[in-house]
Amino acid sequence: MIVHEGHTDQVWSVAFSADGKSVVSGSDDGTVRVWNTHKSSPIGEPLRGHRGSVFSVSYSPLGNLIASASGDIIRLWDPSTRQQSGDDLESKSVFSVAFSPDAKFIASGCGKGYSNVAAYTIQLWDVQTRKLASEPFKGHTTDVESVSFSPDGARIVSGSYDNTIRIWDIERGVTIGRPLEGHTDWGRLVTSPYGNYKAALP
Repeated sequence: MIVHEGHTDQVWSVAFSADGKSVVSGSDDGTVRVWNTHKSSPIGEPLRGHRGSVFSVSYSPLGNLIASASGDIIRLWDPSTRQQSGDDLESKSVFSVAFSPDAKFIASGCGKGYSNVAAYTIQLWDVQTRKLASEPFKGHTTDVESVSFSPDGARIVSGSYDNTIRIWDIERGVTIGRPLEGHTDWGRLVTSPYGNYKAALP
């Protein structure tokens, strides 16, 4: 087992690159770090720029971008240059981000933030234009803590502190069926590689 040490506060999120050679992490210390999976030391200096805790990180399936979410913004990074890539995605109070399987979109799970417009919604972003690709997906009643795409990219699965899991049809922007209930607290969720199972961690 390899232990990666370097953050100075709680680590909220980790994500592997598609080739499995590196892993990215986000922390309460406000930094994003990239690690070699086979060594304990980080790759280069921390990626800095967020003003608060980094709650979620995601690696593009193409390996060319890292997305990180803080209370203020979604920021994209080029892991090869270790610099910010393009403009920030200005979405207040973001708790979770995920790249689509084709790397063209990013889904973000939102809290209330400073505006009721996107409160407790899932937002879909176009990676190329850095603009919203659709209207926010509305249905949760409090913070959306986790988002994940289905393997075919046609659906988004979201988990919220309202203790429900919702499955969304991206093209229509509506939930599929009734919310999945049963949790009494919330953590993270993942979708199986074939899309036939969802796992939730309370």
